[in-house]
Amino acid sequence: MRPIRPSLTRSFTVFLALCVPAGVAVAGRPKSPEPSPLELAVKKWAAKHRGKKAAVALEGIVVRVAEEVPEFRAGGDDEDVRLAGLRRMAAALVWPDAPRETQRFKARNAKGKGPSGPRRFPLPKELVYRFGFRELMGIDEKNRALNAALKRERAPTVDLLEETVRLEALLEGTLPEAELAIAEIQRRLDIDPTADLYARFLETWRNWGPYGEESFYEALDRTAGTSEEVFFYDAMLGDFVSNFAPEVGKRWALNKQHDRNQQAFLAYRQYRGLVEAVSFTLVTPPDVEFPARLARYDYGSVAEGLFSLRHQIDLLVECAEGDVERVVADLKTFLEKHPMPADLWTGYDPMTALRDEFRRVLDRRIVGTGRAADDLFRQQRDARTALAERIRAATERAIGG
Repeated sequence: MRPIRPSLTRSFTVFLALCVPAGVAVAGRPKSPEPSPLELAVKKWAAKHRGKKAAVALEGIVVRVAEEVPEFRAGGDDEDVRLAGLRRMAAALVWPDAPRETQRFKARNAKGKGPSGPRRFPLPKELVYRFGFRELMGIDEKNRALNAALKRERAPTVDLLEETVRLEALLEGTLPEAELAIAEIQRRLDIDPTADLYARFLETWRNWGPYGEESFYEALDRTAGTSEEVFFYDAMLGDFVSNFAPEVGKRWALNKQHDRNQQAFLAYRQYRGLVEAVSFTLVTPPDVEFPARLARYDYGSVAEGLFSLRHQIDLLVECAEGDVERVVADLKTFLEKHPMPADLWTGYDPMTALRDEFRRVLDRRIVGTGRAADDLFRQQRDARTALAERIRAATERAIGG
């Protein structure tokens, strides 16, 4: 194995060691974080409610929240427009269309076992949309009903999500079916098949990291911008060249193979990260932080007075009067107009064009009104945060009652 030079892209730093034992991908092991008050509340509730009792109890909680928060009530006269759209998308979740490219790569799993620690993200906990494979995948081995539906290539309904997962979503201030909405938004936006094979390539090469076995995409995505070390194997770079640059890659030295693979990853990460960040923006309340791997799109990623991607999506929804389905449709059209290049290593950056589109939409909304974009953002953020807090408070009261 040979070292790869750090990328010129500021948001990504990867170091490749000269030699590591087989089966070791990432050094170090994260400490288990203390359970949050939310997690403790869910755990306490789960201890009292099991099986059918849990389903009945959760239904009662949802009813009570709807009584106390009219904007939360499905189909009610006061239902929040944004929540109504998210409900429709969650209910519309279907099994994704099969990818155009059917090539499969030989599994390259680590022979040895590495350290294992907690793998925690706010959402999702049971279901993910699997990029590259264009399928839905369960991530909770204990949920047999959910996994059985997925095995039959059937999109799950909200009742197949564990009650504790739905309760946790309520305590976060969002919908019980949040995971279904996230998956459906990602399915609708993942319209560019250019990198499907490359995504499967990165998923096929797997090794052991701090959370157990992980794909190289997960390892690179998780460690980008950090000082953690990720290692490529020479055989992996050979596979990359033979599959994605069979002609021009013959002239590449090993260091250049490293660089091209890294650049291809960065380009694909721009596309996939954008889709993931949009789905989280639309589903999660403003005061819930993104997972660390998507922090570059969060509010705090920009200086005061500038707009991150999360700012922009919030304002696009506000300009659409809360119509999240319309925003997703518009973003789909945008991605269709800005596809990834066939040679991923040549680079891909949709953010500049998206900022221009955002500015055009925003200008149409505020021109002649005398209102500033910052004021519009704060108004919608405060309203959404207040609604999320009322949902949380009503859920907490229902649990206590």
